[in-house]
Amino acid sequence: MAHVGLYLLIWLASLVVLATFLALVVHTLRVRWSSQTLWLVFYLLRALAGASSVLLWLFVLDPTVSPVSSLLHVFGFSSFVQVIVSAHLPAIFTIIAFWTGSGGWIVIMYGALNNISPAHRRRLHSADRVAHPASDAA
Repeated sequence: MAHVGLYLLIWLASLVVLATFLALVVHTLRVRWSSQTLWLVFYLLRALAGASSVLLWLFVLDPTVSPVSSLLHVFGFSSFVQVIVSAHLPAIFTIIAFWTGSGGWIVIMYGALNNISPAHRRRLHSADRVAHPASDAA
């Protein structure tokens, strides 16, 4: 039960923080093609669901065949068995769940950011300047 609680805590925190951050990154890009490319990548992450996502991550987490094997070796993993020990499972499941479920949330947050009217943005910037006058001097 402790593993489930740890998994939920890590997954929910990472989903809220990282999905919002990644949506803001895509929203602030000024180059149209890069913004659209990232949006497509995040949307495709959502398309990888269920068993296909787990199979992909089994491949990625195996240091002998993974495209990120050098990173796994930096952390001291030389075999798949070392990667999937019981103590690592909450983090592994969190990574799988985040990349499987975050794509849809990033698209939703991006759409919400695009629907903020320019007049409302100006009001938000004005309110920010009133609330934080020292940041204008920097």
